[in-house]
Amino acid sequence: MDQHKAINNVMAFLASVTADSSLRDACHEALAILKANVFRAVEKVAKNSEEMAKLDSEDKRLVEVLVADYRRAGAHESERMRDIARTAFEKRAEVTVSLRELDGVPDFYLDSKGLAAADGGALVTIDVQNADYLLLMAHVRSGKAREKINRAYFEKFAANDCRIRKLTELQATEAMDLKYESRSHYTIESLMARSPQEAMDFLGKVSARYAGPAVKHFKKLQALKAADAALMLWESRAIDVCDAFYYGRILNEHRYLFSHDEVSQYMHLAATKDRVLAFVEGVLGLRTARAQDVQTWHPDVEVYEVYEAERDVFVGHIYLDLFAREGKYSKNSTVQCLRPGHQHADGTREYPAAVGMGDFIKPTRSAPALRSASELALLAALVGGALSMLCSQTKWGRLHSSQAGCDFISAQAMLMGCLAWDPAFLRSVAVHHATGKPMPRSLARRIAASKNSNAVTGPLRGTGITAMHELMLFQSPFLIHSPELAFKFAGIEAGLGQGATADQVVNAMYSVRDQIPAGAMYTSLWSNALANALFAGRFVEGGINNPQTWKDYRDEVLRPGYARDPLESLARFLGCTPSARALGRMAGPAPGRVSLRTRLGLRAGRLLLHRGKSM
Repeated sequence: MDQHKAINNVMAFLASVTADSSLRDACHEALAILKANVFRAVEKVAKNSEEMAKLDSEDKRLVEVLVADYRRAGAHESERMRDIARTAFEKRAEVTVSLRELDGVPDFYLDSKGLAAADGGALVTIDVQNADYLLLMAHVRSGKAREKINRAYFEKFAANDCRIRKLTELQATEAMDLKYESRSHYTIESLMARSPQEAMDFLGKVSARYAGPAVKHFKKLQALKAADAALMLWESRAIDVCDAFYYGRILNEHRYLFSHDEVSQYMHLAATKDRVLAFVEGVLGLRTARAQDVQTWHPDVEVYEVYEAERDVFVGHIYLDLFAREGKYSKNSTVQCLRPGHQHADGTREYPAAVGMGDFIKPTRSAPALRSASELALLAALVGGALSMLCSQTKWGRLHSSQAGCDFISAQAMLMGCLAWDPAFLRSVAVHHATGKPMPRSLARRIAASKNSNAVTGPLRGTGITAMHELMLFQSPFLIHSPELAFKFAGIEAGLGQGATADQVVNAMYSVRDQIPAGAMYTSLWSNALANALFAGRFVEGGINNPQTWKDYRDEVLRPGYARDPLESLARFLGCTPSARALGRMAGPAPGRVSLRTRLGLRAGRLLLHRGKSM
């Protein structure tokens, strides 16, 4: 059984990283055949009451989980659905701009694209992936250029409208064929929110929490744009979706008195990655060693052997594939399991392997650093999430922690990301590239204070208009119970072709894109809220270096994996079961530890800055 699971994971992973379309197709076809054969064998055992009575608790859970797996598989593994999903987002997001239109973009980005020495009037074509989009929208000064980039990024979804429409129709129809009330009910079944209503209760709490701050944040952005001396007389002073990242970045620099350039001096990627790895392995009781001469799927990939630090016992491997590149899956950064750990019949163990896959812009000689604490949080999530997967020890690979619902898996990685907003962690991993001195306490405190700001990464991008817009999108799938309603709600019938505004493209196509995982859209918010609850509940009070807290986390949450209900494991660690409504109060950038001294210092600094500008 576990051999089948290992083969399944490898083929699924290859399908997501290979640039060879024929190999992707072969992997998908082999996966379908493998799942059908295994299901027939498992179903035979499940229907035999005498056989089931002989099983211990973990064996029984395995059979129950597998039966549910293969019963549900029919809703997303049909040949026609795979054919459509395979090509649903073929169009690339390419935009042609002049270098003058890229005014404001950091030199390191231009250098990474080979554009640093080009003439200002030269036209260049950029393939806008996730990392490119966030950086360009936060730095390009021209509103017209930002609108052009935004349109190109989202129109790739409009260009694939027919495929997306058909895929959504099939998902809804096939879920109902399996006796589910809707696609949302099907998707939510394997997650910690056991029903769409519970997920909606959670999202309702999040919406209520963000409503007030969103209005205040919008007014601040509006005032900032109205006072922008760089705007031409004929340009609108009203904030739209293309302005949120740009003026949000400026607002943060004014509010917290630090810039990305200042932060990057302490976050050279290679050194920072090594320190993050050292910190996480230390608190988890592990030791890593860089593996040499190991063949991987790309030269950028790093491989590490992982050992129990105290007993020096081998645990498994982690792979770090951190940089964006042509042909690589680039929808988001993720932690994936290559091989779940399990016990062989002779008592020996199959050692797990996990990979942290990012889409960071590859460092160059002129810009070798991370640009923000948000990027540091992502790096910590990828490294920490991969190492966390190796801490699970179960009899069966299917019950390894990496095989649980995606909300439970993501929460483990996001918990590690929470470390990036802790001043002690920042001073531990952020060291000046020239002097070797740790980040000053004052800067670390200011970064920690900015956790609630208009960050451009995370499940909610800030507390402003972008956050409220995303909340509407997160809730939209739960309102959809038929193929007809799906596309009425998405606004496809309103028409998006030539002349569509950026708002139309975002409001309609962003929604349609994210309806593909229907009821699971809440997952990143739920995982973020759960990570914040874990961090606030145990790690803030006891400190991030408390060995007992980390031991409890490893023993009660990571080690049992999916062999125990995740909610039971979380209750044992936290001392209570996290409810949907309680988690709704923790979603988004939850409050960090900001001292009175820091708040007063920021207020005084802003006052001095304002006086200096008025003199």
